[in-house]
Amino acid sequence: MTEILIAPTSALHLRRPPRRVAGLDVFPVGSPLIPRPIRPHVFALNRFITWANAIADAPNLSPEVRVASLDDLERALDYGGSRQRHLRPARDLHHSLRATGLSARCVRHALIALRREAADHNFQSWDELETHCRAVAAPLGRYLLELLDESDSANAHACDALCTSLRLLRRLQNGRHDWMILGRSPLPLDWFKEEKISVERLIENRCDPALRHLFNRALARLDLLLEQASPLPDTLRHAGLRLETAVTLGLATTLSHRLRRLDPMVTPVILPPHHRLLAVARGFARGLTPPHSGAP
Repeated sequence: MTEILIAPTSALHLRRPPRRVAGLDVFPVGSPLIPRPIRPHVFALNRFITWANAIADAPNLSPEVRVASLDDLERALDYGGSRQRHLRPARDLHHSLRATGLSARCVRHALIALRREAADHNFQSWDELETHCRAVAAPLGRYLLELLDESDSANAHACDALCTSLRLLRRLQNGRHDWMILGRSPLPLDWFKEEKISVERLIENRCDPALRHLFNRALARLDLLLEQASPLPDTLRHAGLRLETAVTLGLATTLSHRLRRLDPMVTPVILPPHHRLLAVARGFARGLTPPHSGAP
């Protein structure tokens, strides 16, 4: 295959993105519960989305270079011929998509959303923020459903809600951290105007009542998404996917509750090991229940 020519950008010198705070990434991706033959395809998509996020979040790159670098990544996804190391996730996903015969449509939607975030990290309204998180996060869930032939419309809707909630949780749990590093607000800018406070309040090292109200408002919206996602484990035929989904839903619900009790402006809110174990145990208990007889 002819190697594509990609104009060099600063992405070639992109530093490994700083790890978010230890303990934030608690949600399973491609765990042993998923059949071994399809795990490489799940990992290929996850690596691609993770790298695209790293580019969109890179504090050492200008917005213009972030967008150009995401363009490079999409061209490599299209052609799959580049041997440049920083484009390897795109090459691997290109070959994975060819092997599975699945469409790259959802991945392209994610790249469109990440270009928007790379140019401007903030969103005016909750609808804009939720739509963005859905576009970035939903491809992995949809892809997994398609690989296991579970992608009916009801499952897809619930899966989108779960993936969107996970993306929103990562924004909320970082609180002050992302604002200080990236200038990224975890909350829509319109809400600050409605509350008559400045978004610059996010530099503070603790929530005052007005800011706490905004976080609680976001958590209320997020819980609606978790409610929409809640039926998903009960409708899945594949036992391993049912378990992984139930565990992920349990972890997300536990983290949402913890965000209500703790202040994400003091320090990023994480799940300590005993909270994770309890959430995993509850998820397994639910996931081991056979699907409803009416499930497809």
